[in-house]
Amino acid sequence: MKFLIFALGSGETAHGYAIAKHLVEKKHQVSMALLQEGSLHFCTPSPDISVAIATTPEALQALAKSIKPDAILLCNSKSFNDTSFAEVSPWDGIPTFGVDSNWLFDSVGPHRYIQWLDGYFIVLPEPLFKLGSKEHGGHFSLPTERVSQMMPVGFIPSYQKLDELTRRQVRQKLGIEAHEQLIFCYISGYAARVRAFILDNLFQAVRRLRSQGQSIKILAIGNLDLIENLSLYETDWLLWRKQATIEDFYTLLASADLVFQHQGHGTLSQAIAAQIPVIVNIEVRPDIPYPLIPMAENMTFQRAGLCHLLYSHSPLEDVQNAIETLLYDQAKICEMQCRQREHSSRGEPHLYTLLMEQLLGLSSSQVAIT
Repeated sequence: MKFLIFALGSGETAHGYAIAKHLVEKKHQVSMALLQEGSLHFCTPSPDISVAIATTPEALQALAKSIKPDAILLCNSKSFNDTSFAEVSPWDGIPTFGVDSNWLFDSVGPHRYIQWLDGYFIVLPEPLFKLGSKEHGGHFSLPTERVSQMMPVGFIPSYQKLDELTRRQVRQKLGIEAHEQLIFCYISGYAARVRAFILDNLFQAVRRLRSQGQSIKILAIGNLDLIENLSLYETDWLLWRKQATIEDFYTLLASADLVFQHQGHGTLSQAIAAQIPVIVNIEVRPDIPYPLIPMAENMTFQRAGLCHLLYSHSPLEDVQNAIETLLYDQAKICEMQCRQREHSSRGEPHLYTLLMEQLLGLSSSQVAIT
């Protein structure tokens, strides 16, 4: 079978690429279409996976017409939702599914879902997805007419916890001594815009802790070219990586002692798989539509014990205390790691099984109708 996978941003590209690799393992053909050229380094083109850029619904429509896939996956079902794409399918007869990593299924507004899809694969474990809904104490109301089509599959990409030998080798290459703690910092700078405050909050807190005798280094990854006054952070205990392949990204993250990140679930799911304590640092902006959505999404993860939540305006003392706790308080570290083990899951095989079932069901329905 042939599949076309569209990805909205860098996190969605990681989802789509992981699904593509699993489909190739199952002997299917895959083409990927990315909205942003900046997401290219989150996937690796190969003879089995072709990659193109499609910045408009028309470009995606033309690609679908050229490839003639048996099914299309939209990594973020709200892609192009400010166009007629939301109500009317741009292609006929091709089963199309959403691949979503959150609870945003509004029928109106900037996050309205694509209403004509054949189903929605949710890149979250089912207990966590339920926890985000209002009926289970969360913040999101799901459209009743679509709930039966929403299928939580688990985290994608899924990873194995890094073995200790590989972890030590990575840390040695980075120059991390045995007595030093390493914090992996992801500031984005791609689909989610640059989050310079994350680096600043972390830098100021670690500088305080180091002045108190703690041996801590930071490895910062993201589109660092977008950070103004980068020279202010030049020091021998802050290491830089302007970008990394998706494989290198996980290996570096999984070799750290703590992850300090922006709100993205792609990074958060990797920290959960690696069983690395994680702090999510969120920007709350009253000047944008639905300003509390990133907070509400990640509050669900915090309620599940999977991360600690901070904000761009959190006092430096709070940032410092959270970092110190999750680096040195073994009881708190073990508590979060236990929750991470409980929720860690391999989403790709589950999605594949459900996808095949859905396609078989749709095919049977068409045969019955004819």
